[in-house]
Amino acid sequence: MIDEAIRLSNNNRLDHARWLQGKAEENSNDWGSFRLILIAKAFHWMDRGVSS
Repeated sequence: MIDEAIRLSNNNRLDHARWLQGKAEENSNDWGSFRLILIAKAFHWMDRGVSS
């Protein structure tokens, strides 16, 4: 999906986006700040504060 995002960005001349893949636990300070973060299949593994 990263390759597809890059391809679409190039096709649409979107030059102000950076596509990264990694784990939050491995976040490095050199990644900088983010205005938008997307996740996919990881959502169902997150603790969403839902109580039974």
